Amino acid sequence: MTIYGAGLVSNSAGIIGAQTGSNGTATVGGPGSTWTNSGNLTVGASGNGSLYVVSGGFVDNQTGTIGENAGSNGDVTVHGTGSTWQNADLFIGSAGHGTLTVSNGGRVDSTKSVMAKSAGSYATATVDGAVSEWSTAGYLEVGLAGNADLTISNGGFVNNSSGYAGLNSGARGIIVVTGAGSRWSSTATVMIGGYG
Repeated sequence: MTIYGAGLVSNSAGIIGAQTGSNGTATVGGPGSTWTNSGNLTVGASGNGSLYVVSGGFVDNQTGTIGENAGSNGDVTVHGTGSTWQNADLFIGSAGHGTLTVSNGGRVDSTKSVMAKSAGSYATATVDGAVSEWSTAGYLEVGLAGNADLTISNGGFVNNSSGYAGLNSGARGIIVVTGAGSRWSSTATVMIGGYG
């Protein structure tokens, strides 16, 4: 699916890569191009899913999940100034493999964010470049029960209330902040290695 030229798609739940072995891709590109999900959006439910929000595109949903079930692969790229993905809760690698890339001025918003929710899951997130931002109103968990890597580079910005890395037993969470202007801002608690 491709949405461009200020096109609009609206639906209840959205799924990209629903079944095992399936492959799905959606691209939302250009100012005014919008995909609105009144319910949840899953990128890689049991199959392989990719979502590209580029050049000022806009995607909105309730819960966003990248790599939902074991064996799934989900990949979301938000690239370019004005490109925005808005979520309520955001799960990257719920039980599968999830990848989030925010670059070149892209923006992701969420109420709370969890990376590598389940044992055996894997999540990576990269926020790269000046004005690129991942903003979580509540807590950010990097490696709740699985393995997670968060990289903030070249002026990228991540902000949240409480931030946790490697929270549960057996979990691994690695956070790297590198390059001039790169920032991770937590307004409340930061815990590195809870039980993980």
